[in-house]
Amino acid sequence: MSFDTLFNWNDMPDLLEKYLPIWLNEKTVDKPSVANLNNEERERLKNLSFQDQGKDPNEILDIMSNDVYKKLWKIDHPRNMAFVPSPVSPLSSIVEICNSIFNPYAAGYENSEGTNILENKTIRFLAGALGYDEEQAGGFSTSGGSMANFSAFILARDQKLKQEDFAKARIYATDQAHSSIAKAARLLGFLPQQITKVDTDDDFKMIPADLRHKILADKENGFCPFLIVATAGTTNTGVVDPLSEIADIRDEFNLWLHVDGAYGASAALSSYRSILSGIERTDSVTWDAHKWLFQTLSCSFLIVRDGKLLHNSFHSSAEYLEAVEDDNATFAETNGWDISIEMTRPARTMKLWFTFQVAGMETIQKALDHGFESIVYLAKLFENKKDWRIVSEPHMSTLNVRFEPEGWSKEMTDAAQVYLCDENLKTGFATYITTKLLGDKVIRFCAPHPDLTKADLEKITTDLFERGAELKVNPDIISNQEDL
Repeated sequence: MSFDTLFNWNDMPDLLEKYLPIWLNEKTVDKPSVANLNNEERERLKNLSFQDQGKDPNEILDIMSNDVYKKLWKIDHPRNMAFVPSPVSPLSSIVEICNSIFNPYAAGYENSEGTNILENKTIRFLAGALGYDEEQAGGFSTSGGSMANFSAFILARDQKLKQEDFAKARIYATDQAHSSIAKAARLLGFLPQQITKVDTDDDFKMIPADLRHKILADKENGFCPFLIVATAGTTNTGVVDPLSEIADIRDEFNLWLHVDGAYGASAALSSYRSILSGIERTDSVTWDAHKWLFQTLSCSFLIVRDGKLLHNSFHSSAEYLEAVEDDNATFAETNGWDISIEMTRPARTMKLWFTFQVAGMETIQKALDHGFESIVYLAKLFENKKDWRIVSEPHMSTLNVRFEPEGWSKEMTDAAQVYLCDENLKTGFATYITTKLLGDKVIRFCAPHPDLTKADLEKITTDLFERGAELKVNPDIISNQEDL
């Protein structure tokens, strides 16, 4: 039996020569930022069955090109401002192809020495950008911020809790913390009530005085505080918690201070580095390069101030690993499976290393600065605009606004935000959605893409203002919506 269809590398150049231009054409800015399947396309995909005999790869790649990859929310499009989008550099995509062809087993040092050397170099560079000692710091790449946060919780538990105190443990975070924080706690066996919610101020930042008050109250009640989770760049508003003041409290009570910087840690490489003041005093930081360092999904990191602690929490032995274990290895030569959860992982860091090498750090800085500057310009377009209110000022590359015609009820106004976003999505020109702040629906913009222009922002707001004006004249459009 021949396995040509399964292992025929010889056909790959022709397939790539045919389809790469088609795929790359979809990356042009004149394409819509969002496209969805119609009913016919959806049913066609659902009806594709697996058969005993294979099909022509051209036939399947045609389907994938036209009905799958063209029909999605393009998170790397300059005008995609929903969630925290991912402005992807083609430099990252090139290495993604390289990784998929060579398929390095990056968790083992001897298996892929070159990728491990360059990953270690990159992680230490990122640690230095945060203000950590590059020689003492450590870290690893992982699939995303959720896994990085989960890993940080494991470190904090192992360093700050006795096993007999697990049931009395307490974690501190605000209601603006990412959903992965609660998930990480639950996966480690902690109950919802073991997360103590810390109050936020009018800018949605953690209030240090309330943190200290709640730690003292928990200790008086016999609980065991062990972990503070601050955020550098919250998903909703992009704000950074007051890290220096929080670090003072960490020192006072000898807790672990983790910063979820999945979104905002990239500011460490920008001209706005001071926004992260105090991050150098933390114990660990989550950093997603696929959020704001222009990388394809996925490319995330946990950076730890004391790299030796990783081995203490994650090392395990097995007979089949003895041949590639080295008790005398330096930290830089440690197998990845000894300092992280994953036994198998790709060489994710190679694409970030390549991007830094080719683009240069000056370009990276300017690209990051553009996100800060774009959101400030967008805010100016909303300033003093009748019927519009800026709910949270520009932070990082994020802004929240609310359409509020005078005399409208809260329910009607909330529905208006949803309507305006839904109507915009139908155009495909730009992508933005709602979130909730202080119980109110708001329209959230996150604009980190370096190719987003002032002209784009002017058109986006002009279209939005026009839809708002039309809605104000004819509010009956939404008055019968289900959620009212």
